[in-house]
Amino acid sequence: MKNEFTISTEEYIQEYEEYDKAREQLLALYSGKKTNKTDPEIKNKTSDDNSYHLSKSSEFPHDFLIEDRVIEANRQYPSETDNLHPQLKVIQPPSSSKGILLTEKISEISFDNLNNLANKNDTLLFKEKKSLPIETLSQDNISETDNRFLDKLTTSSPKQKINENSIPEVKETKIKNIDFYIYEKLIEIHKFKCFEGELYIYDNQLGCYSLLNERQLKVIIRSGWERSIEQQLTKFKVDDVIDRLKSNKNIQINDNSFDSQTSYINFLNGVYSITEQRLLTHSPKYNFTNYINACYKRNDPKGQTFTNFLTQCTNGEKEKILMLQEIIGYIISNYTTAKKFFVFIGKPHTGKSTILDVLKEIIGGQYTSAIPLHRLGERFMKARLSKVKLNISGEINDGILKDLDTIKSLTGNDEIEAEFKGKDSFSFKNKARLAFAGNNMPLLKSADHSSAFFDRMVISIFNNTVPAHERDYYLKEKLLAERDYIVSWAVEGLLRLINNNFIFTECKESKQFKMQYIKEMNTVPNFLETCCSIDKDNEELKTHKRDLYSFYIKFCKDNCYTALNKYEFFNELKKLDLKKVKFRINGSTPLEGFKGITLIK
Repeated sequence: MKNEFTISTEEYIQEYEEYDKAREQLLALYSGKKTNKTDPEIKNKTSDDNSYHLSKSSEFPHDFLIEDRVIEANRQYPSETDNLHPQLKVIQPPSSSKGILLTEKISEISFDNLNNLANKNDTLLFKEKKSLPIETLSQDNISETDNRFLDKLTTSSPKQKINENSIPEVKETKIKNIDFYIYEKLIEIHKFKCFEGELYIYDNQLGCYSLLNERQLKVIIRSGWERSIEQQLTKFKVDDVIDRLKSNKNIQINDNSFDSQTSYINFLNGVYSITEQRLLTHSPKYNFTNYINACYKRNDPKGQTFTNFLTQCTNGEKEKILMLQEIIGYIISNYTTAKKFFVFIGKPHTGKSTILDVLKEIIGGQYTSAIPLHRLGERFMKARLSKVKLNISGEINDGILKDLDTIKSLTGNDEIEAEFKGKDSFSFKNKARLAFAGNNMPLLKSADHSSAFFDRMVISIFNNTVPAHERDYYLKEKLLAERDYIVSWAVEGLLRLINNNFIFTECKESKQFKMQYIKEMNTVPNFLETCCSIDKDNEELKTHKRDLYSFYIKFCKDNCYTALNKYEFFNELKKLDLKKVKFRINGSTPLEGFKGITLIK
């Protein structure tokens, strides 16, 4: 194209108050003075038509770009461009002092094309009309272009200084229905999901949806627009955008749709398919709400520190190492099939807390909570579990654990009623793993439902205390440097666990510890087995309730067990279905007791 030069800018206007300045500089591009001098610094000059191209500037937020605006003009006298606005990035043509460039529009443009940053590919073409000396220039010599913006420029006297009142329409123009406009653009740019009135936004880099609080949502709505649009975004209109997003039927989702694809794990470098045993590309179709803060790398060789740590914690016992591998693999997965919670028990400085600290970093602090075992049944605690992947606590209270039903529900895929403080209650199925560490096991309030509690428990024993002079106080950081190895190693344990029908490897020490714990907590069955003879059909066997409970208290005291109160004790005896009557023993006063049972003295 003859006598052409290009203005290319990705950000035609960034600040509204700078618009007039940019307009004035644009005018200078086609109102230069006559010369035949050639500037050696000119770039992109064609060999035939002496055209000049203006380079692109910085990117505009959210890719709302104004691309190439092409102006073809008769460049007889170049303009002075040394001090042009930096956003235009003009490659300077030569300059002189006579004449002005007149233009005629070829392709149709509109005023909005210059102001609406959503129009990406508008191209403005102007062809040489004629060139006159300044002295002979008048408005009668200038053809109209049917464009208010360009007409305003070309019909202004060249001797008249262009001021901020030259194009009043620019400041007066507004986008109609700005809230709907912003809403549509956000839907185009981002991937949203809405659950129970809460908005989630997809992160392409992490491969998961993140819950947006009110502040974060408003920041997203207000970010990335030029000032003219920002000025129209009142609080009311921002709220309207939020309402439009939350009520969009196409992004509604139920709780079961999030993190429901259990055969996939979302790592930093992709989605691992457990069934295919290979890494796939991140995609919003998986509906993850979290990610594992590590990369899956099969056969990663960088794990020497972690391997040494495991050997130290377990004394090199194979079954203990296999159990830990399966536990960590299960924790990073999305399976809830095993219906288990995990207890790391042992002396101080044995590595149990270090493992939990590393797990917290791998899962991510934003996806973990720290509710102690004895507080899980409290009113607002269960609700917190609905937002996390892992609950870890290094504290096991020495007191009595009262609410065993809560543990059973949280690990059993049951519907759970919960509530956040000041909000309505809701129901959910817990997907958060529960892991605890301590020096001692909790005491149980009652033996009721204790069998389910014991069945849900996986106990890992740590009994190798590291001496003070051998402790590495930077061990956690060293282990986290090998996080890729740790998760890849854990996936192997998960695959083995799945093949074993979610039955965890259990070492001999863990089995013995668990049996002893059950015996100590089930004090009534232990007492009956040790101190009583039972035959429900033999009415000659009989014992007063008073004597039974007195012997039970003595038995617990002698064995350092925690005794149940009278109500709990006799409630346990009901399970034996013994006949309860009043009777005398050796001429005593008639007292309540049971037939079919007697004490072994």
